Amino acid sequence: MFSSFTFGEWLLAQRLKLSQQYLEKDERSIAQVAELSGFGSESVYRKHFKATFDVSPSQWRATFGGDRQPSAPLNDHG
Repeated sequence: MFSSFTFGEWLLAQRLKLSQQYLEKDERSIAQVAELSGFGSESVYRKHFKATFDVSPSQWRATFGGDRQPSAPLNDHG
């Protein structure tokens, strides 16, 4: 049986799930988390995150990010 999600809704959910992992596991900036999660801009990311979870990405990190590690460089091309 198929779900009633559109591809766009599914993709948004996957991007938000990935962003949660970044917020909880490392110290990248919110802008970097947005970019790495596939959002076109930080403001669009913040809007979708707040609408979905009813907290900001920063609030999520403050609550669930106790196990963060320093982030690796985004560009490994020296």
